[in-house]
Amino acid sequence: MLQDFFQGNSQAKVDEKLRCSFPRELRKCLDPKHENQVVVAISQDCELELYPIRLWERRSRELMKRARTPAEVAAVKKMIVTARTSILDSQNRITLSRELLQWAHITSTVVFAGMLDTVVLCNPERFASIASGDGESDHKEFDDALFGLRQREGEDE
Repeated sequence: MLQDFFQGNSQAKVDEKLRCSFPRELRKCLDPKHENQVVVAISQDCELELYPIRLWERRSRELMKRARTPAEVAAVKKMIVTARTSILDSQNRITLSRELLQWAHITSTVVFAGMLDTVVLCNPERFASIASGDGESDHKEFDDALFGLRQREGEDE
């Protein structure tokens, strides 16, 4: 099995302490080198992204280096300052924040969807639009800035 390669999807309930179970089928792909530590950050299209801790450390630095416009810098800063590090507890739950849940319009149910080296977290309605290939975000300025940065990820420096 490939480590840190996520695919598939699963739903989980969010409890009153803002915890949710990290689905087993995705959890088993998390490389042990991350010591059960993940980071959840805001992302495009009213979604959250779960990163293995080592990937987050690398990816957040890369995005900050690539930010060229004031909007891109602001988007990366917002992504970093609102990110939440979580260590899977004994019941394999992660803890989110109200701010993250509000960004993604998540109330009682969250969908985890593997996206290669990260896991997208979103509400069930957003997941339905991802699965069907349509849907709009209500964070357009942030989305446009982050999209521009991600388009340049493959460019040589």
